[in-house]
Amino acid sequence: MPEAARLPILVPTNVGLKVARDHSTRFSLHVGSDVSQGFNTTQEHKSQTHFATSGFDNGDNVSVSAASSGRFWSPTTAPSLKAWTDWCDRQGTKLLDGTISLERIFDGFLIPEDLIERSPHVLLGVQWPWQVYTGSRDRLTLRYEDTGYMLTDVEFEVDDYSPTGPFLSSLITGAWRIAYQADYNTKGLVYRLRGQDAVVVSSGPNAQPRALEEWLNAHKPDLLPASPPTSSASRSTARTWT
Repeated sequence: MPEAARLPILVPTNVGLKVARDHSTRFSLHVGSDVSQGFNTTQEHKSQTHFATSGFDNGDNVSVSAASSGRFWSPTTAPSLKAWTDWCDRQGTKLLDGTISLERIFDGFLIPEDLIERSPHVLLGVQWPWQVYTGSRDRLTLRYEDTGYMLTDVEFEVDDYSPTGPFLSSLITGAWRIAYQADYNTKGLVYRLRGQDAVVVSSGPNAQPRALEEWLNAHKPDLLPASPPTSSASRSTARTWT
């Protein structure tokens, strides 16, 4: 994993874990906040098969992956042969650098962690997750009181800027306003309606209308805090309000 060295912010996105017991081998893949389970290799029968990480290099978002076989790669497409050979030269330099410590790389990982309680930060804004714009070929329409709008034309507005209590916001258009609240429980962030609900309708041939509350809890919007909450532990922890 030396090719991930000298990246100031490095977040593991998935970790493969091999578990060998009684002549049988099992494999598990850990992603998102579950990646912390991939670092539990204190028992002799557990070992990591690969890491996939993302981070920043000179301000650019980069992704680097490595396997226990010695193979490493990046999903990024090189714009030219010269760019690819330059990338190979940079990784080769790191592989030959004896001052790079794998332990220091692993200790510097930012491990995603799901929040189960609110941190004392003011909510400044709410936005649709990026999948709403690029993740589906079907057009999504939000219908309320016999009036429909494309989902991407519906905006959010924060209703309360208190640092405590549920997050209060509304979905707004030129015709109506739908009030919601979001709060944490043991399952994470949960959205609840504060009035009459709307319906999300997809243009897919077999799609069924879904209540907006159900849809929001399956496709959680991004909450934008005044100051992102972080936590320090034996490994750094990156938390997200989703």
